Amino acid sequence: MMGKLYIGWRTAIIGLAIVLAACNSKRQKIPLGSVDATKHRFQPIDIYFESNNPKQGLRVVDSIFRTLKQPTLYDFDLYYNGHSSYAAADTLYYQQVNYADTLIDIVKKNSSEEAASTILVNAYFNKAAGYYNLQNLALANESYFKAFAIAEKFGNNSSKSNLAYDIAMKMYQQKKYDTAINYFKYSYKYNIANTEIPVPHRNNKTQELLDNIGLCYTHLQSNDSAFRYYRACIDFLNTDSNQLAVENKNSKIRKRCALGVVHGNLAKVYASLGKTDTAITLYKTAIDYNNFKEGDIHDLQTCATQLGNIYIHEKRIQELKVLLEFLQQTLTSFTSVGTKVAVEKLAYNYYLLVNKPVLALQKLQAFNQLNDSLLKIEASKAPQDITKELKDREQQLQISLLKKSNEISVLYNWAFGIFLLVALVIAVLVFTYYKKEKRNLHQQAKLTDEIREQKKEIEIVVEELGKSNQQKERLMNIMAHELRSPISGITAVASSLKESEYLSPQDAELVGMIEQTSSNTLSLINQLLEEKNHHAMVLKLEKVNIVALIKKVITLLQYKASEKEQTIVFDESTKPLAIHLDAEKMERVLINLLTNAIKFSHRQATIWVGMEAGASTIILTVKDEGIGMSGSQLSQLFSEEPTLVRAGTMGEKSFGLGLPICKQIVESHGGTLTATSTEQVGTTFYIQLPINT
Repeated sequence: MMGKLYIGWRTAIIGLAIVLAACNSKRQKIPLGSVDATKHRFQPIDIYFESNNPKQGLRVVDSIFRTLKQPTLYDFDLYYNGHSSYAAADTLYYQQVNYADTLIDIVKKNSSEEAASTILVNAYFNKAAGYYNLQNLALANESYFKAFAIAEKFGNNSSKSNLAYDIAMKMYQQKKYDTAINYFKYSYKYNIANTEIPVPHRNNKTQELLDNIGLCYTHLQSNDSAFRYYRACIDFLNTDSNQLAVENKNSKIRKRCALGVVHGNLAKVYASLGKTDTAITLYKTAIDYNNFKEGDIHDLQTCATQLGNIYIHEKRIQELKVLLEFLQQTLTSFTSVGTKVAVEKLAYNYYLLVNKPVLALQKLQAFNQLNDSLLKIEASKAPQDITKELKDREQQLQISLLKKSNEISVLYNWAFGIFLLVALVIAVLVFTYYKKEKRNLHQQAKLTDEIREQKKEIEIVVEELGKSNQQKERLMNIMAHELRSPISGITAVASSLKESEYLSPQDAELVGMIEQTSSNTLSLINQLLEEKNHHAMVLKLEKVNIVALIKKVITLLQYKASEKEQTIVFDESTKPLAIHLDAEKMERVLINLLTNAIKFSHRQATIWVGMEAGASTIILTVKDEGIGMSGSQLSQLFSEEPTLVRAGTMGEKSFGLGLPICKQIVESHGGTLTATSTEQVGTTFYIQLPINT
């Protein structure tokens, strides 16, 4: 019994401490500073980076940073972005992401996006590059788009053009040509308006962007649009006033090479349309443009091999022979494995056409050998071995400790102040109860009268409650609402404290008990409120972007999924769709379904969220790889009585009240909520909603 009382007092004290900590004043923010002041402070590092010794330069950065009594955000920018870039150069991509993430977190806590836009753009770009190197394209794209959004809102034309170009190239490499087109066009728009750089540099970028937009349309088989941009590129290059380099000779070389590239791209479109004569003429023109000492030999070889494929298809043997001889001559000055593979394949087909099987077999063997080498080169680009990844993980911990170092002193001060205040509160309570006990005898008569009066009032209230069950439910709602706010505060602060590495095991256990108990209580209160009110549900309909709502819910629950190393997948290219619904209630439905999917799925599982729009309805799906249900369990899923209550895969508790409420919300929108499930395979929920509610 004493043990239980001791735990109860400890729990009460920590709970009070949590609430008091939430009321504490905000800590002093880190100043923004200035770029010039930061450059002056870190000037000694220049000699190391200029002499290509970045490792020693970062050591000097660390030593200078440790001496700063009050570092500014620009100081943090130089420190973390410098380390992030060096981690990328050393292929420590997890560390690259973590450094960028730490910087973003520091900036968000201490400044606005507008004031620190330059720092945030660089940090998000480094984070995106790290995820891209880790082949996590979804998170890479998310960070790229965030960087661009900040740059577009607060940056200059130069930064917006360069960032849009980088995003476009990444989308192009991922074969997301629709998205790549938009960002190439953004880059083109800001490049044209960018008067901060010399005209030759701007012109050189302009012709490249026009050609790249044409290439995207070519891949999408939008030939008319592709032709329009290729022609615009050629017209731009042929303008008399055009300059592509400051020095006249280099400008002419670049112009000739660029014309070769764009004519080759045009030829490829005509070839795909079956207009081989036009394609052959354009390929020859492209080859002529780059057939000089400073020409783009790689593009020349590419155009020549594509021309050779047309000759093979049309059995133009003599022209193919001449082309092969020409290609063999170009291989002496520059070659790549890919080019060699293409040339050997052309030679193999040529010898088949002239009926020389022995030579054809030799070329086929050479082709297979080179092709195997090419595949090995591609395979060598796979992620590095496990020892490198272990090193990354170890350094992640060091970064995490560094990130929290600024908060340690504040945490100690809070803890000391809280315990002093708790001791004072306890002393006041003891004294108050002592004085109150002495007054009790003198006030007994007065209290007796008051109790009689209160009893009469209570009897009236009881009589009214007996007449109206609706009044009883109203009082329960008021009580639940009053309890929900303080319990939410306790849950949030307990969750924050639990992450601290400086609590003793016993205190950490008690904080965990507070978090779990308050979280369960809050969940039960919310569900009881819904249970009491859903029969009289009133919808606040408004036009809502259902795709944005889905993304918002996924973002809210991403942290919960990450606790079990789960992945939530949603097609980011899904087109926006606005329908009339109650956003708050539909968000609650999606949160409930996704929470269940996380709860009943195993670690490292994948959860899919989908949306399919028809003429008059849309269907939303939430699919997991969890423990699933039997037929009898599935039949009880939406029952008003919570008979199907199961624990999650990591022991998470359930109350069984959420799904009936979800069904009621969906049906109140004129829709349906159904589910299919197979034991140990998974469960899929289907929400069907009318588009015009």
